Amino acid sequence: MPLCACEDTTYERDGAHAVLYRRHLVNTVKQLFFIGVIFLGSFYLVNLILAIVAMSYDDTQKRERALAEAEITAALVIHHI
Repeated sequence: MPLCACEDTTYERDGAHAVLYRRHLVNTVKQLFFIGVIFLGSFYLVNLILAIVAMSYDDTQKRERALAEAEITAALVIHHI
């Protein structure tokens, strides 16, 4: 049995500090996770956009090459006749 009320409050205060410290650790982990998701998500999104642009460029090059070959064959057929 405590002799005065102050002994009991120090124990409760230490318990409250432990709870606050645990909350602080959990919040820190959540913040680090959020920051990691933001950085990895932005990296993924930039890579996705670059891949789409590269595929579009490749398709355009193939289309232009096919048109050039068609023009060359059409010119050869016309001149051959």
